[in-house]
Amino acid sequence: MTRVVEIEPRDAQAILDNAGSNRKLNPKTVERYAAIMKAGAWDLNGETIKVDKDGKLIDGQHRLAACVVAGVPFTTVVVHGLASDEAFLTVDVGVKRSVRSYLEYKGYTYTSLLAATCKRILLLDAGALESDPDHMSVAKAAERNLRIDAKSIEELAAKHPVLRGLCAWCTALIYPKNVIPSSVLTVAAFYLSRRGAKRLAHAKDWLEAMASGHKEGLPSIRGATMAYRSLIRFGRGKSQRALWAHRFGLVLSGWNVDHGGEMGLRGGNLYPILITGKFPYDKVKL
Repeated sequence: MTRVVEIEPRDAQAILDNAGSNRKLNPKTVERYAAIMKAGAWDLNGETIKVDKDGKLIDGQHRLAACVVAGVPFTTVVVHGLASDEAFLTVDVGVKRSVRSYLEYKGYTYTSLLAATCKRILLLDAGALESDPDHMSVAKAAERNLRIDAKSIEELAAKHPVLRGLCAWCTALIYPKNVIPSSVLTVAAFYLSRRGAKRLAHAKDWLEAMASGHKEGLPSIRGATMAYRSLIRFGRGKSQRALWAHRFGLVLSGWNVDHGGEMGLRGGNLYPILITGKFPYDKVKL
């Protein structure tokens, strides 16, 4: 149902109170809209306030918040009864509705890291992540058959609730994030913890020791130390995806040094396990 209505500040607040999860408000946008409304210059331009079939707000939170701040009514088009997921994903498509926004809408936290983590896992599971240039064409071919979008990422996050906890854990860590991307740690913890809660706790302890460079109070582990030093020395020049895969391989190689897996050592130096397809279960001690 679509109609043109004048929304009072109290009505705007009532809609916002029932909004559920949505994108984070941009205070500057709200202030700008509120100033226009106070000046009586807000025009009816066809932009709509969108509400789903359950009364949950899909689009329009900045305009409604501005109405509350301005303390004056504004006239707009309101659309009721939309299908929630489909409508949210197609509003401002390609401009504002990122994967992060969709995850926020679905009630997740740490959404930037969660989206990056899920994307890497989907790529690894499909054999579409590559650190070796000689195998790049194979990885690209695998990716062409892979669907990675907001829905597939949210489905993976829902299937593996542990990912939300790993993102919270990693966000709280103090370590050089410019050296080790947060998603390297969350993805590594996800794969290394496949044998249950005890293994998850151990994997997190090892990764924290490695990423922190063995700060006071954490155990000194040979492979973790080697991985950290290799990451510190690691050069640039690769594509972002290959760079991520190479760092991920260094972490896995360090893990193997401490856990009896296939060694990633040459001449006393740590070399990465090359990610040449799916997660290298045959090379990593799980």
